[in-house]
Amino acid sequence: PPVMDEFSAHCEDMNIELGGTPATDLKLAGGHTRTQFIALRDDIQAKITAEEGLENARQILATSRDAKKVALRERLGQFRGMLRAVLPQSKYAAAAPVVPDFSTSESKFLAAFDDAADLWGRIDADTTIPGFTPPLVIGAFARAGFVADIAALRADYSLLTTAENDLELGQKERDVLLPVARERMVQYRAAVPALLGPTHPLTQSLPDVYPQPGSTPTPVVLSGSWNPATAHADFSWTESSNP
Repeated sequence: PPVMDEFSAHCEDMNIELGGTPATDLKLAGGHTRTQFIALRDDIQAKITAEEGLENARQILATSRDAKKVALRERLGQFRGMLRAVLPQSKYAAAAPVVPDFSTSESKFLAAFDDAADLWGRIDADTTIPGFTPPLVIGAFARAGFVADIAALRADYSLLTTAENDLELGQKERDVLLPVARERMVQYRAAVPALLGPTHPLTQSLPDVYPQPGSTPTPVVLSGSWNPATAHADFSWTESSNP
């Protein structure tokens, strides 16, 4: 959009040079006018702005999902500990699922908790265990809460998938407009010197579609390290010399 703004401002001067009336305004292939170019620019900007909201929605859901994953992993660890402490000689202790790695795929991650919920239900229904009276409770936490937490995590996975699809679709809708805008700017750069000649001030002041060679800023220096407390990578980089 900023580059399109440059072309729009230049085209305004160009139209004045050509006569300053709708009849004399510069028209590109297919009768494309400055007004249509501005509408295209606004459409692209709207897609970019909407993308920020879609990305925020995705990030919020990812954070919610990850928090539920952490809580469930801790709860499964407690469940396994209770089986070792309360039912060490029973058939259930050996059947407890292993706590899945945090990065395990959705299906395998959820499978471990579905397994534990099923096992917990069998324990609660078993009145034949010597020295144990069901249900199994971890503090004040019963199986129903565990099942509800699994359902909440599964819902977050589903919502996150939808949010990721919405974001990808929004990006595609934006990207399909960019070649159209670029082609219009290329056409405009060809039309101005064709109409006014190579030495006219408006020809000499044509905006660039692409940055000039050598305009790439000096690279910044990136460093990063793993933060075990947050289970995230922390990155930092030097300030760019180019504003």
